[in-house]
Amino acid sequence: VGIVLDISLRHNKEDKRIVDIVKDQLVKFVKTFDDEDYFYVFHEDNLKTFYKRGQQVYTISKYQPSELEVDLLFALKQTLYILAGEDDDYLKFMYYITDKKVNEHFIKKVENLNVKDGYEIKIETIDLSKINPQELTSYLTGVHNGDTCGRESEIKDIFSSTN
Repeated sequence: VGIVLDISLRHNKEDKRIVDIVKDQLVKFVKTFDDEDYFYVFHEDNLKTFYKRGQQVYTISKYQPSELEVDLLFALKQTLYILAGEDDDYLKFMYYITDKKVNEHFIKKVENLNVKDGYEIKIETIDLSKINPQELTSYLTGVHNGDTCGRESEIKDIFSSTN
């Protein structure tokens, strides 16, 4: 699993930062992983995937939104290439999670690279303006495990699939 976070410093109605809610949800998500599952969160200085749960949780917990504009295309490409370099015996997922306006052009570019180079990575855009960030774990777990529990139409509405 590779994650690209593009989250603002906004707060929800309960005055909690959305980024903190998302981080809590991602920690719950990685706790559902098998021992063989690897995890990567984009940071321009990070080129490593992590297999150990402690490293995965640490990587999530240290994430902070950048005060500068993130080069989204670079972030998406780097994450795609890092996932592509991992063992081909496993399904690979890349999630772009944002509460900002989704740049469909960049998503399409990375999607085309994915197809052209034959990486077979499942790419999903998760628009936090369409779901409650506190429900992120259940959505990620359902999509990751291919178990939609009868929520196919709900998930289709929530996720903007890019494949």
